Amino acid sequence: MRRSSVVIGLCFMLALVLNVLAAQRGHPDVMQDVRGTMGSFNTNLEEGNGSGIAADASKMEGLFKELLPIYEQMGYGPVEQATAAAAAAAATAEAAGANNIDAAREAAGGVTGACRGCHMQFREKVDGSFRVKRGGH
Repeated sequence: MRRSSVVIGLCFMLALVLNVLAAQRGHPDVMQDVRGTMGSFNTNLEEGNGSGIAADASKMEGLFKELLPIYEQMGYGPVEQATAAAAAAAATAEAAGANNIDAAREAAGGVTGACRGCHMQFREKVDGSFRVKRGGH
């Protein structure tokens, strides 16, 4: 009886670990969401839609934070850019939430600047798509 309880407990723990691992998304999945959100973000910035800017910026802040453990695992630079992008997205959301569109647009420059800097340093084109450069060189 005790042996079967231990086996059942171990099976339960294994199922839990597998569910957690399956829930983790990879870099391409998160970047696809960033790309999709960035389109809406830019449209809302152009139109001066404060609530849209705030929603998109908040979503991007979460996406950039989701990238942090992925980049930390890589062990080099994109951590700094993702941290800067998340902070700029938070500032953008705060300004847009206060309906200060000019300040939101200014803060949004930090998002696009962090994205641009990271892409120039850590991304390379391969067969019509992009991948993260190893070691950032």
